[in-house]
Amino acid sequence: MLLSSSIRKQPLRSSTSVGNTILAASSVGMGVSVGHAISEKHRQMNQEKLGRLERTIDRQGTIRLVLILCGAAPFFFFLSTSWARAVLLAYIPTALFFGLLLVPDYPPLGTSWFWKAMIPIVVVHSGIVFGLVWLNLNMPAMNKMPRVLYGFVGVILMIEWRLSLRIISTCQPK
Repeated sequence: MLLSSSIRKQPLRSSTSVGNTILAASSVGMGVSVGHAISEKHRQMNQEKLGRLERTIDRQGTIRLVLILCGAAPFFFFLSTSWARAVLLAYIPTALFFGLLLVPDYPPLGTSWFWKAMIPIVVVHSGIVFGLVWLNLNMPAMNKMPRVLYGFVGVILMIEWRLSLRIISTCQPK
């Protein structure tokens, strides 16, 4: 409260008006109301915090996407090798699944609920990735059709994501 020294010496009284507490100091027959100014200041501070939080969330999503894309960049230098396409086929769904799709739905990290949900999700994802890599290594002709291959991976990834959301909701404590 920024009150002059003469006003501060006067006794303060509190009164309620429409549910808001207004502090008033009487000085020379005039009241100084500071309650509204304080609530307005708190509202502005909360809006600033919300704005910073939104920028932080956007920045985290951008950083996550950049890291995923940078993680895949080395594979493009080795695409002529036999192992690179299989590893890229394993990396892309894993990075997209755990790095982007599942992030907002993760259970709280320090709880047993996290492990009850994540263990089946990791097992299912591992089976899907091993199946995709096995198909890629046993049927190398499918590498000649990347749109079909990665379109199929995208469909499988969406089905896996929906299944994982179902697992998380099943493991969630009631």
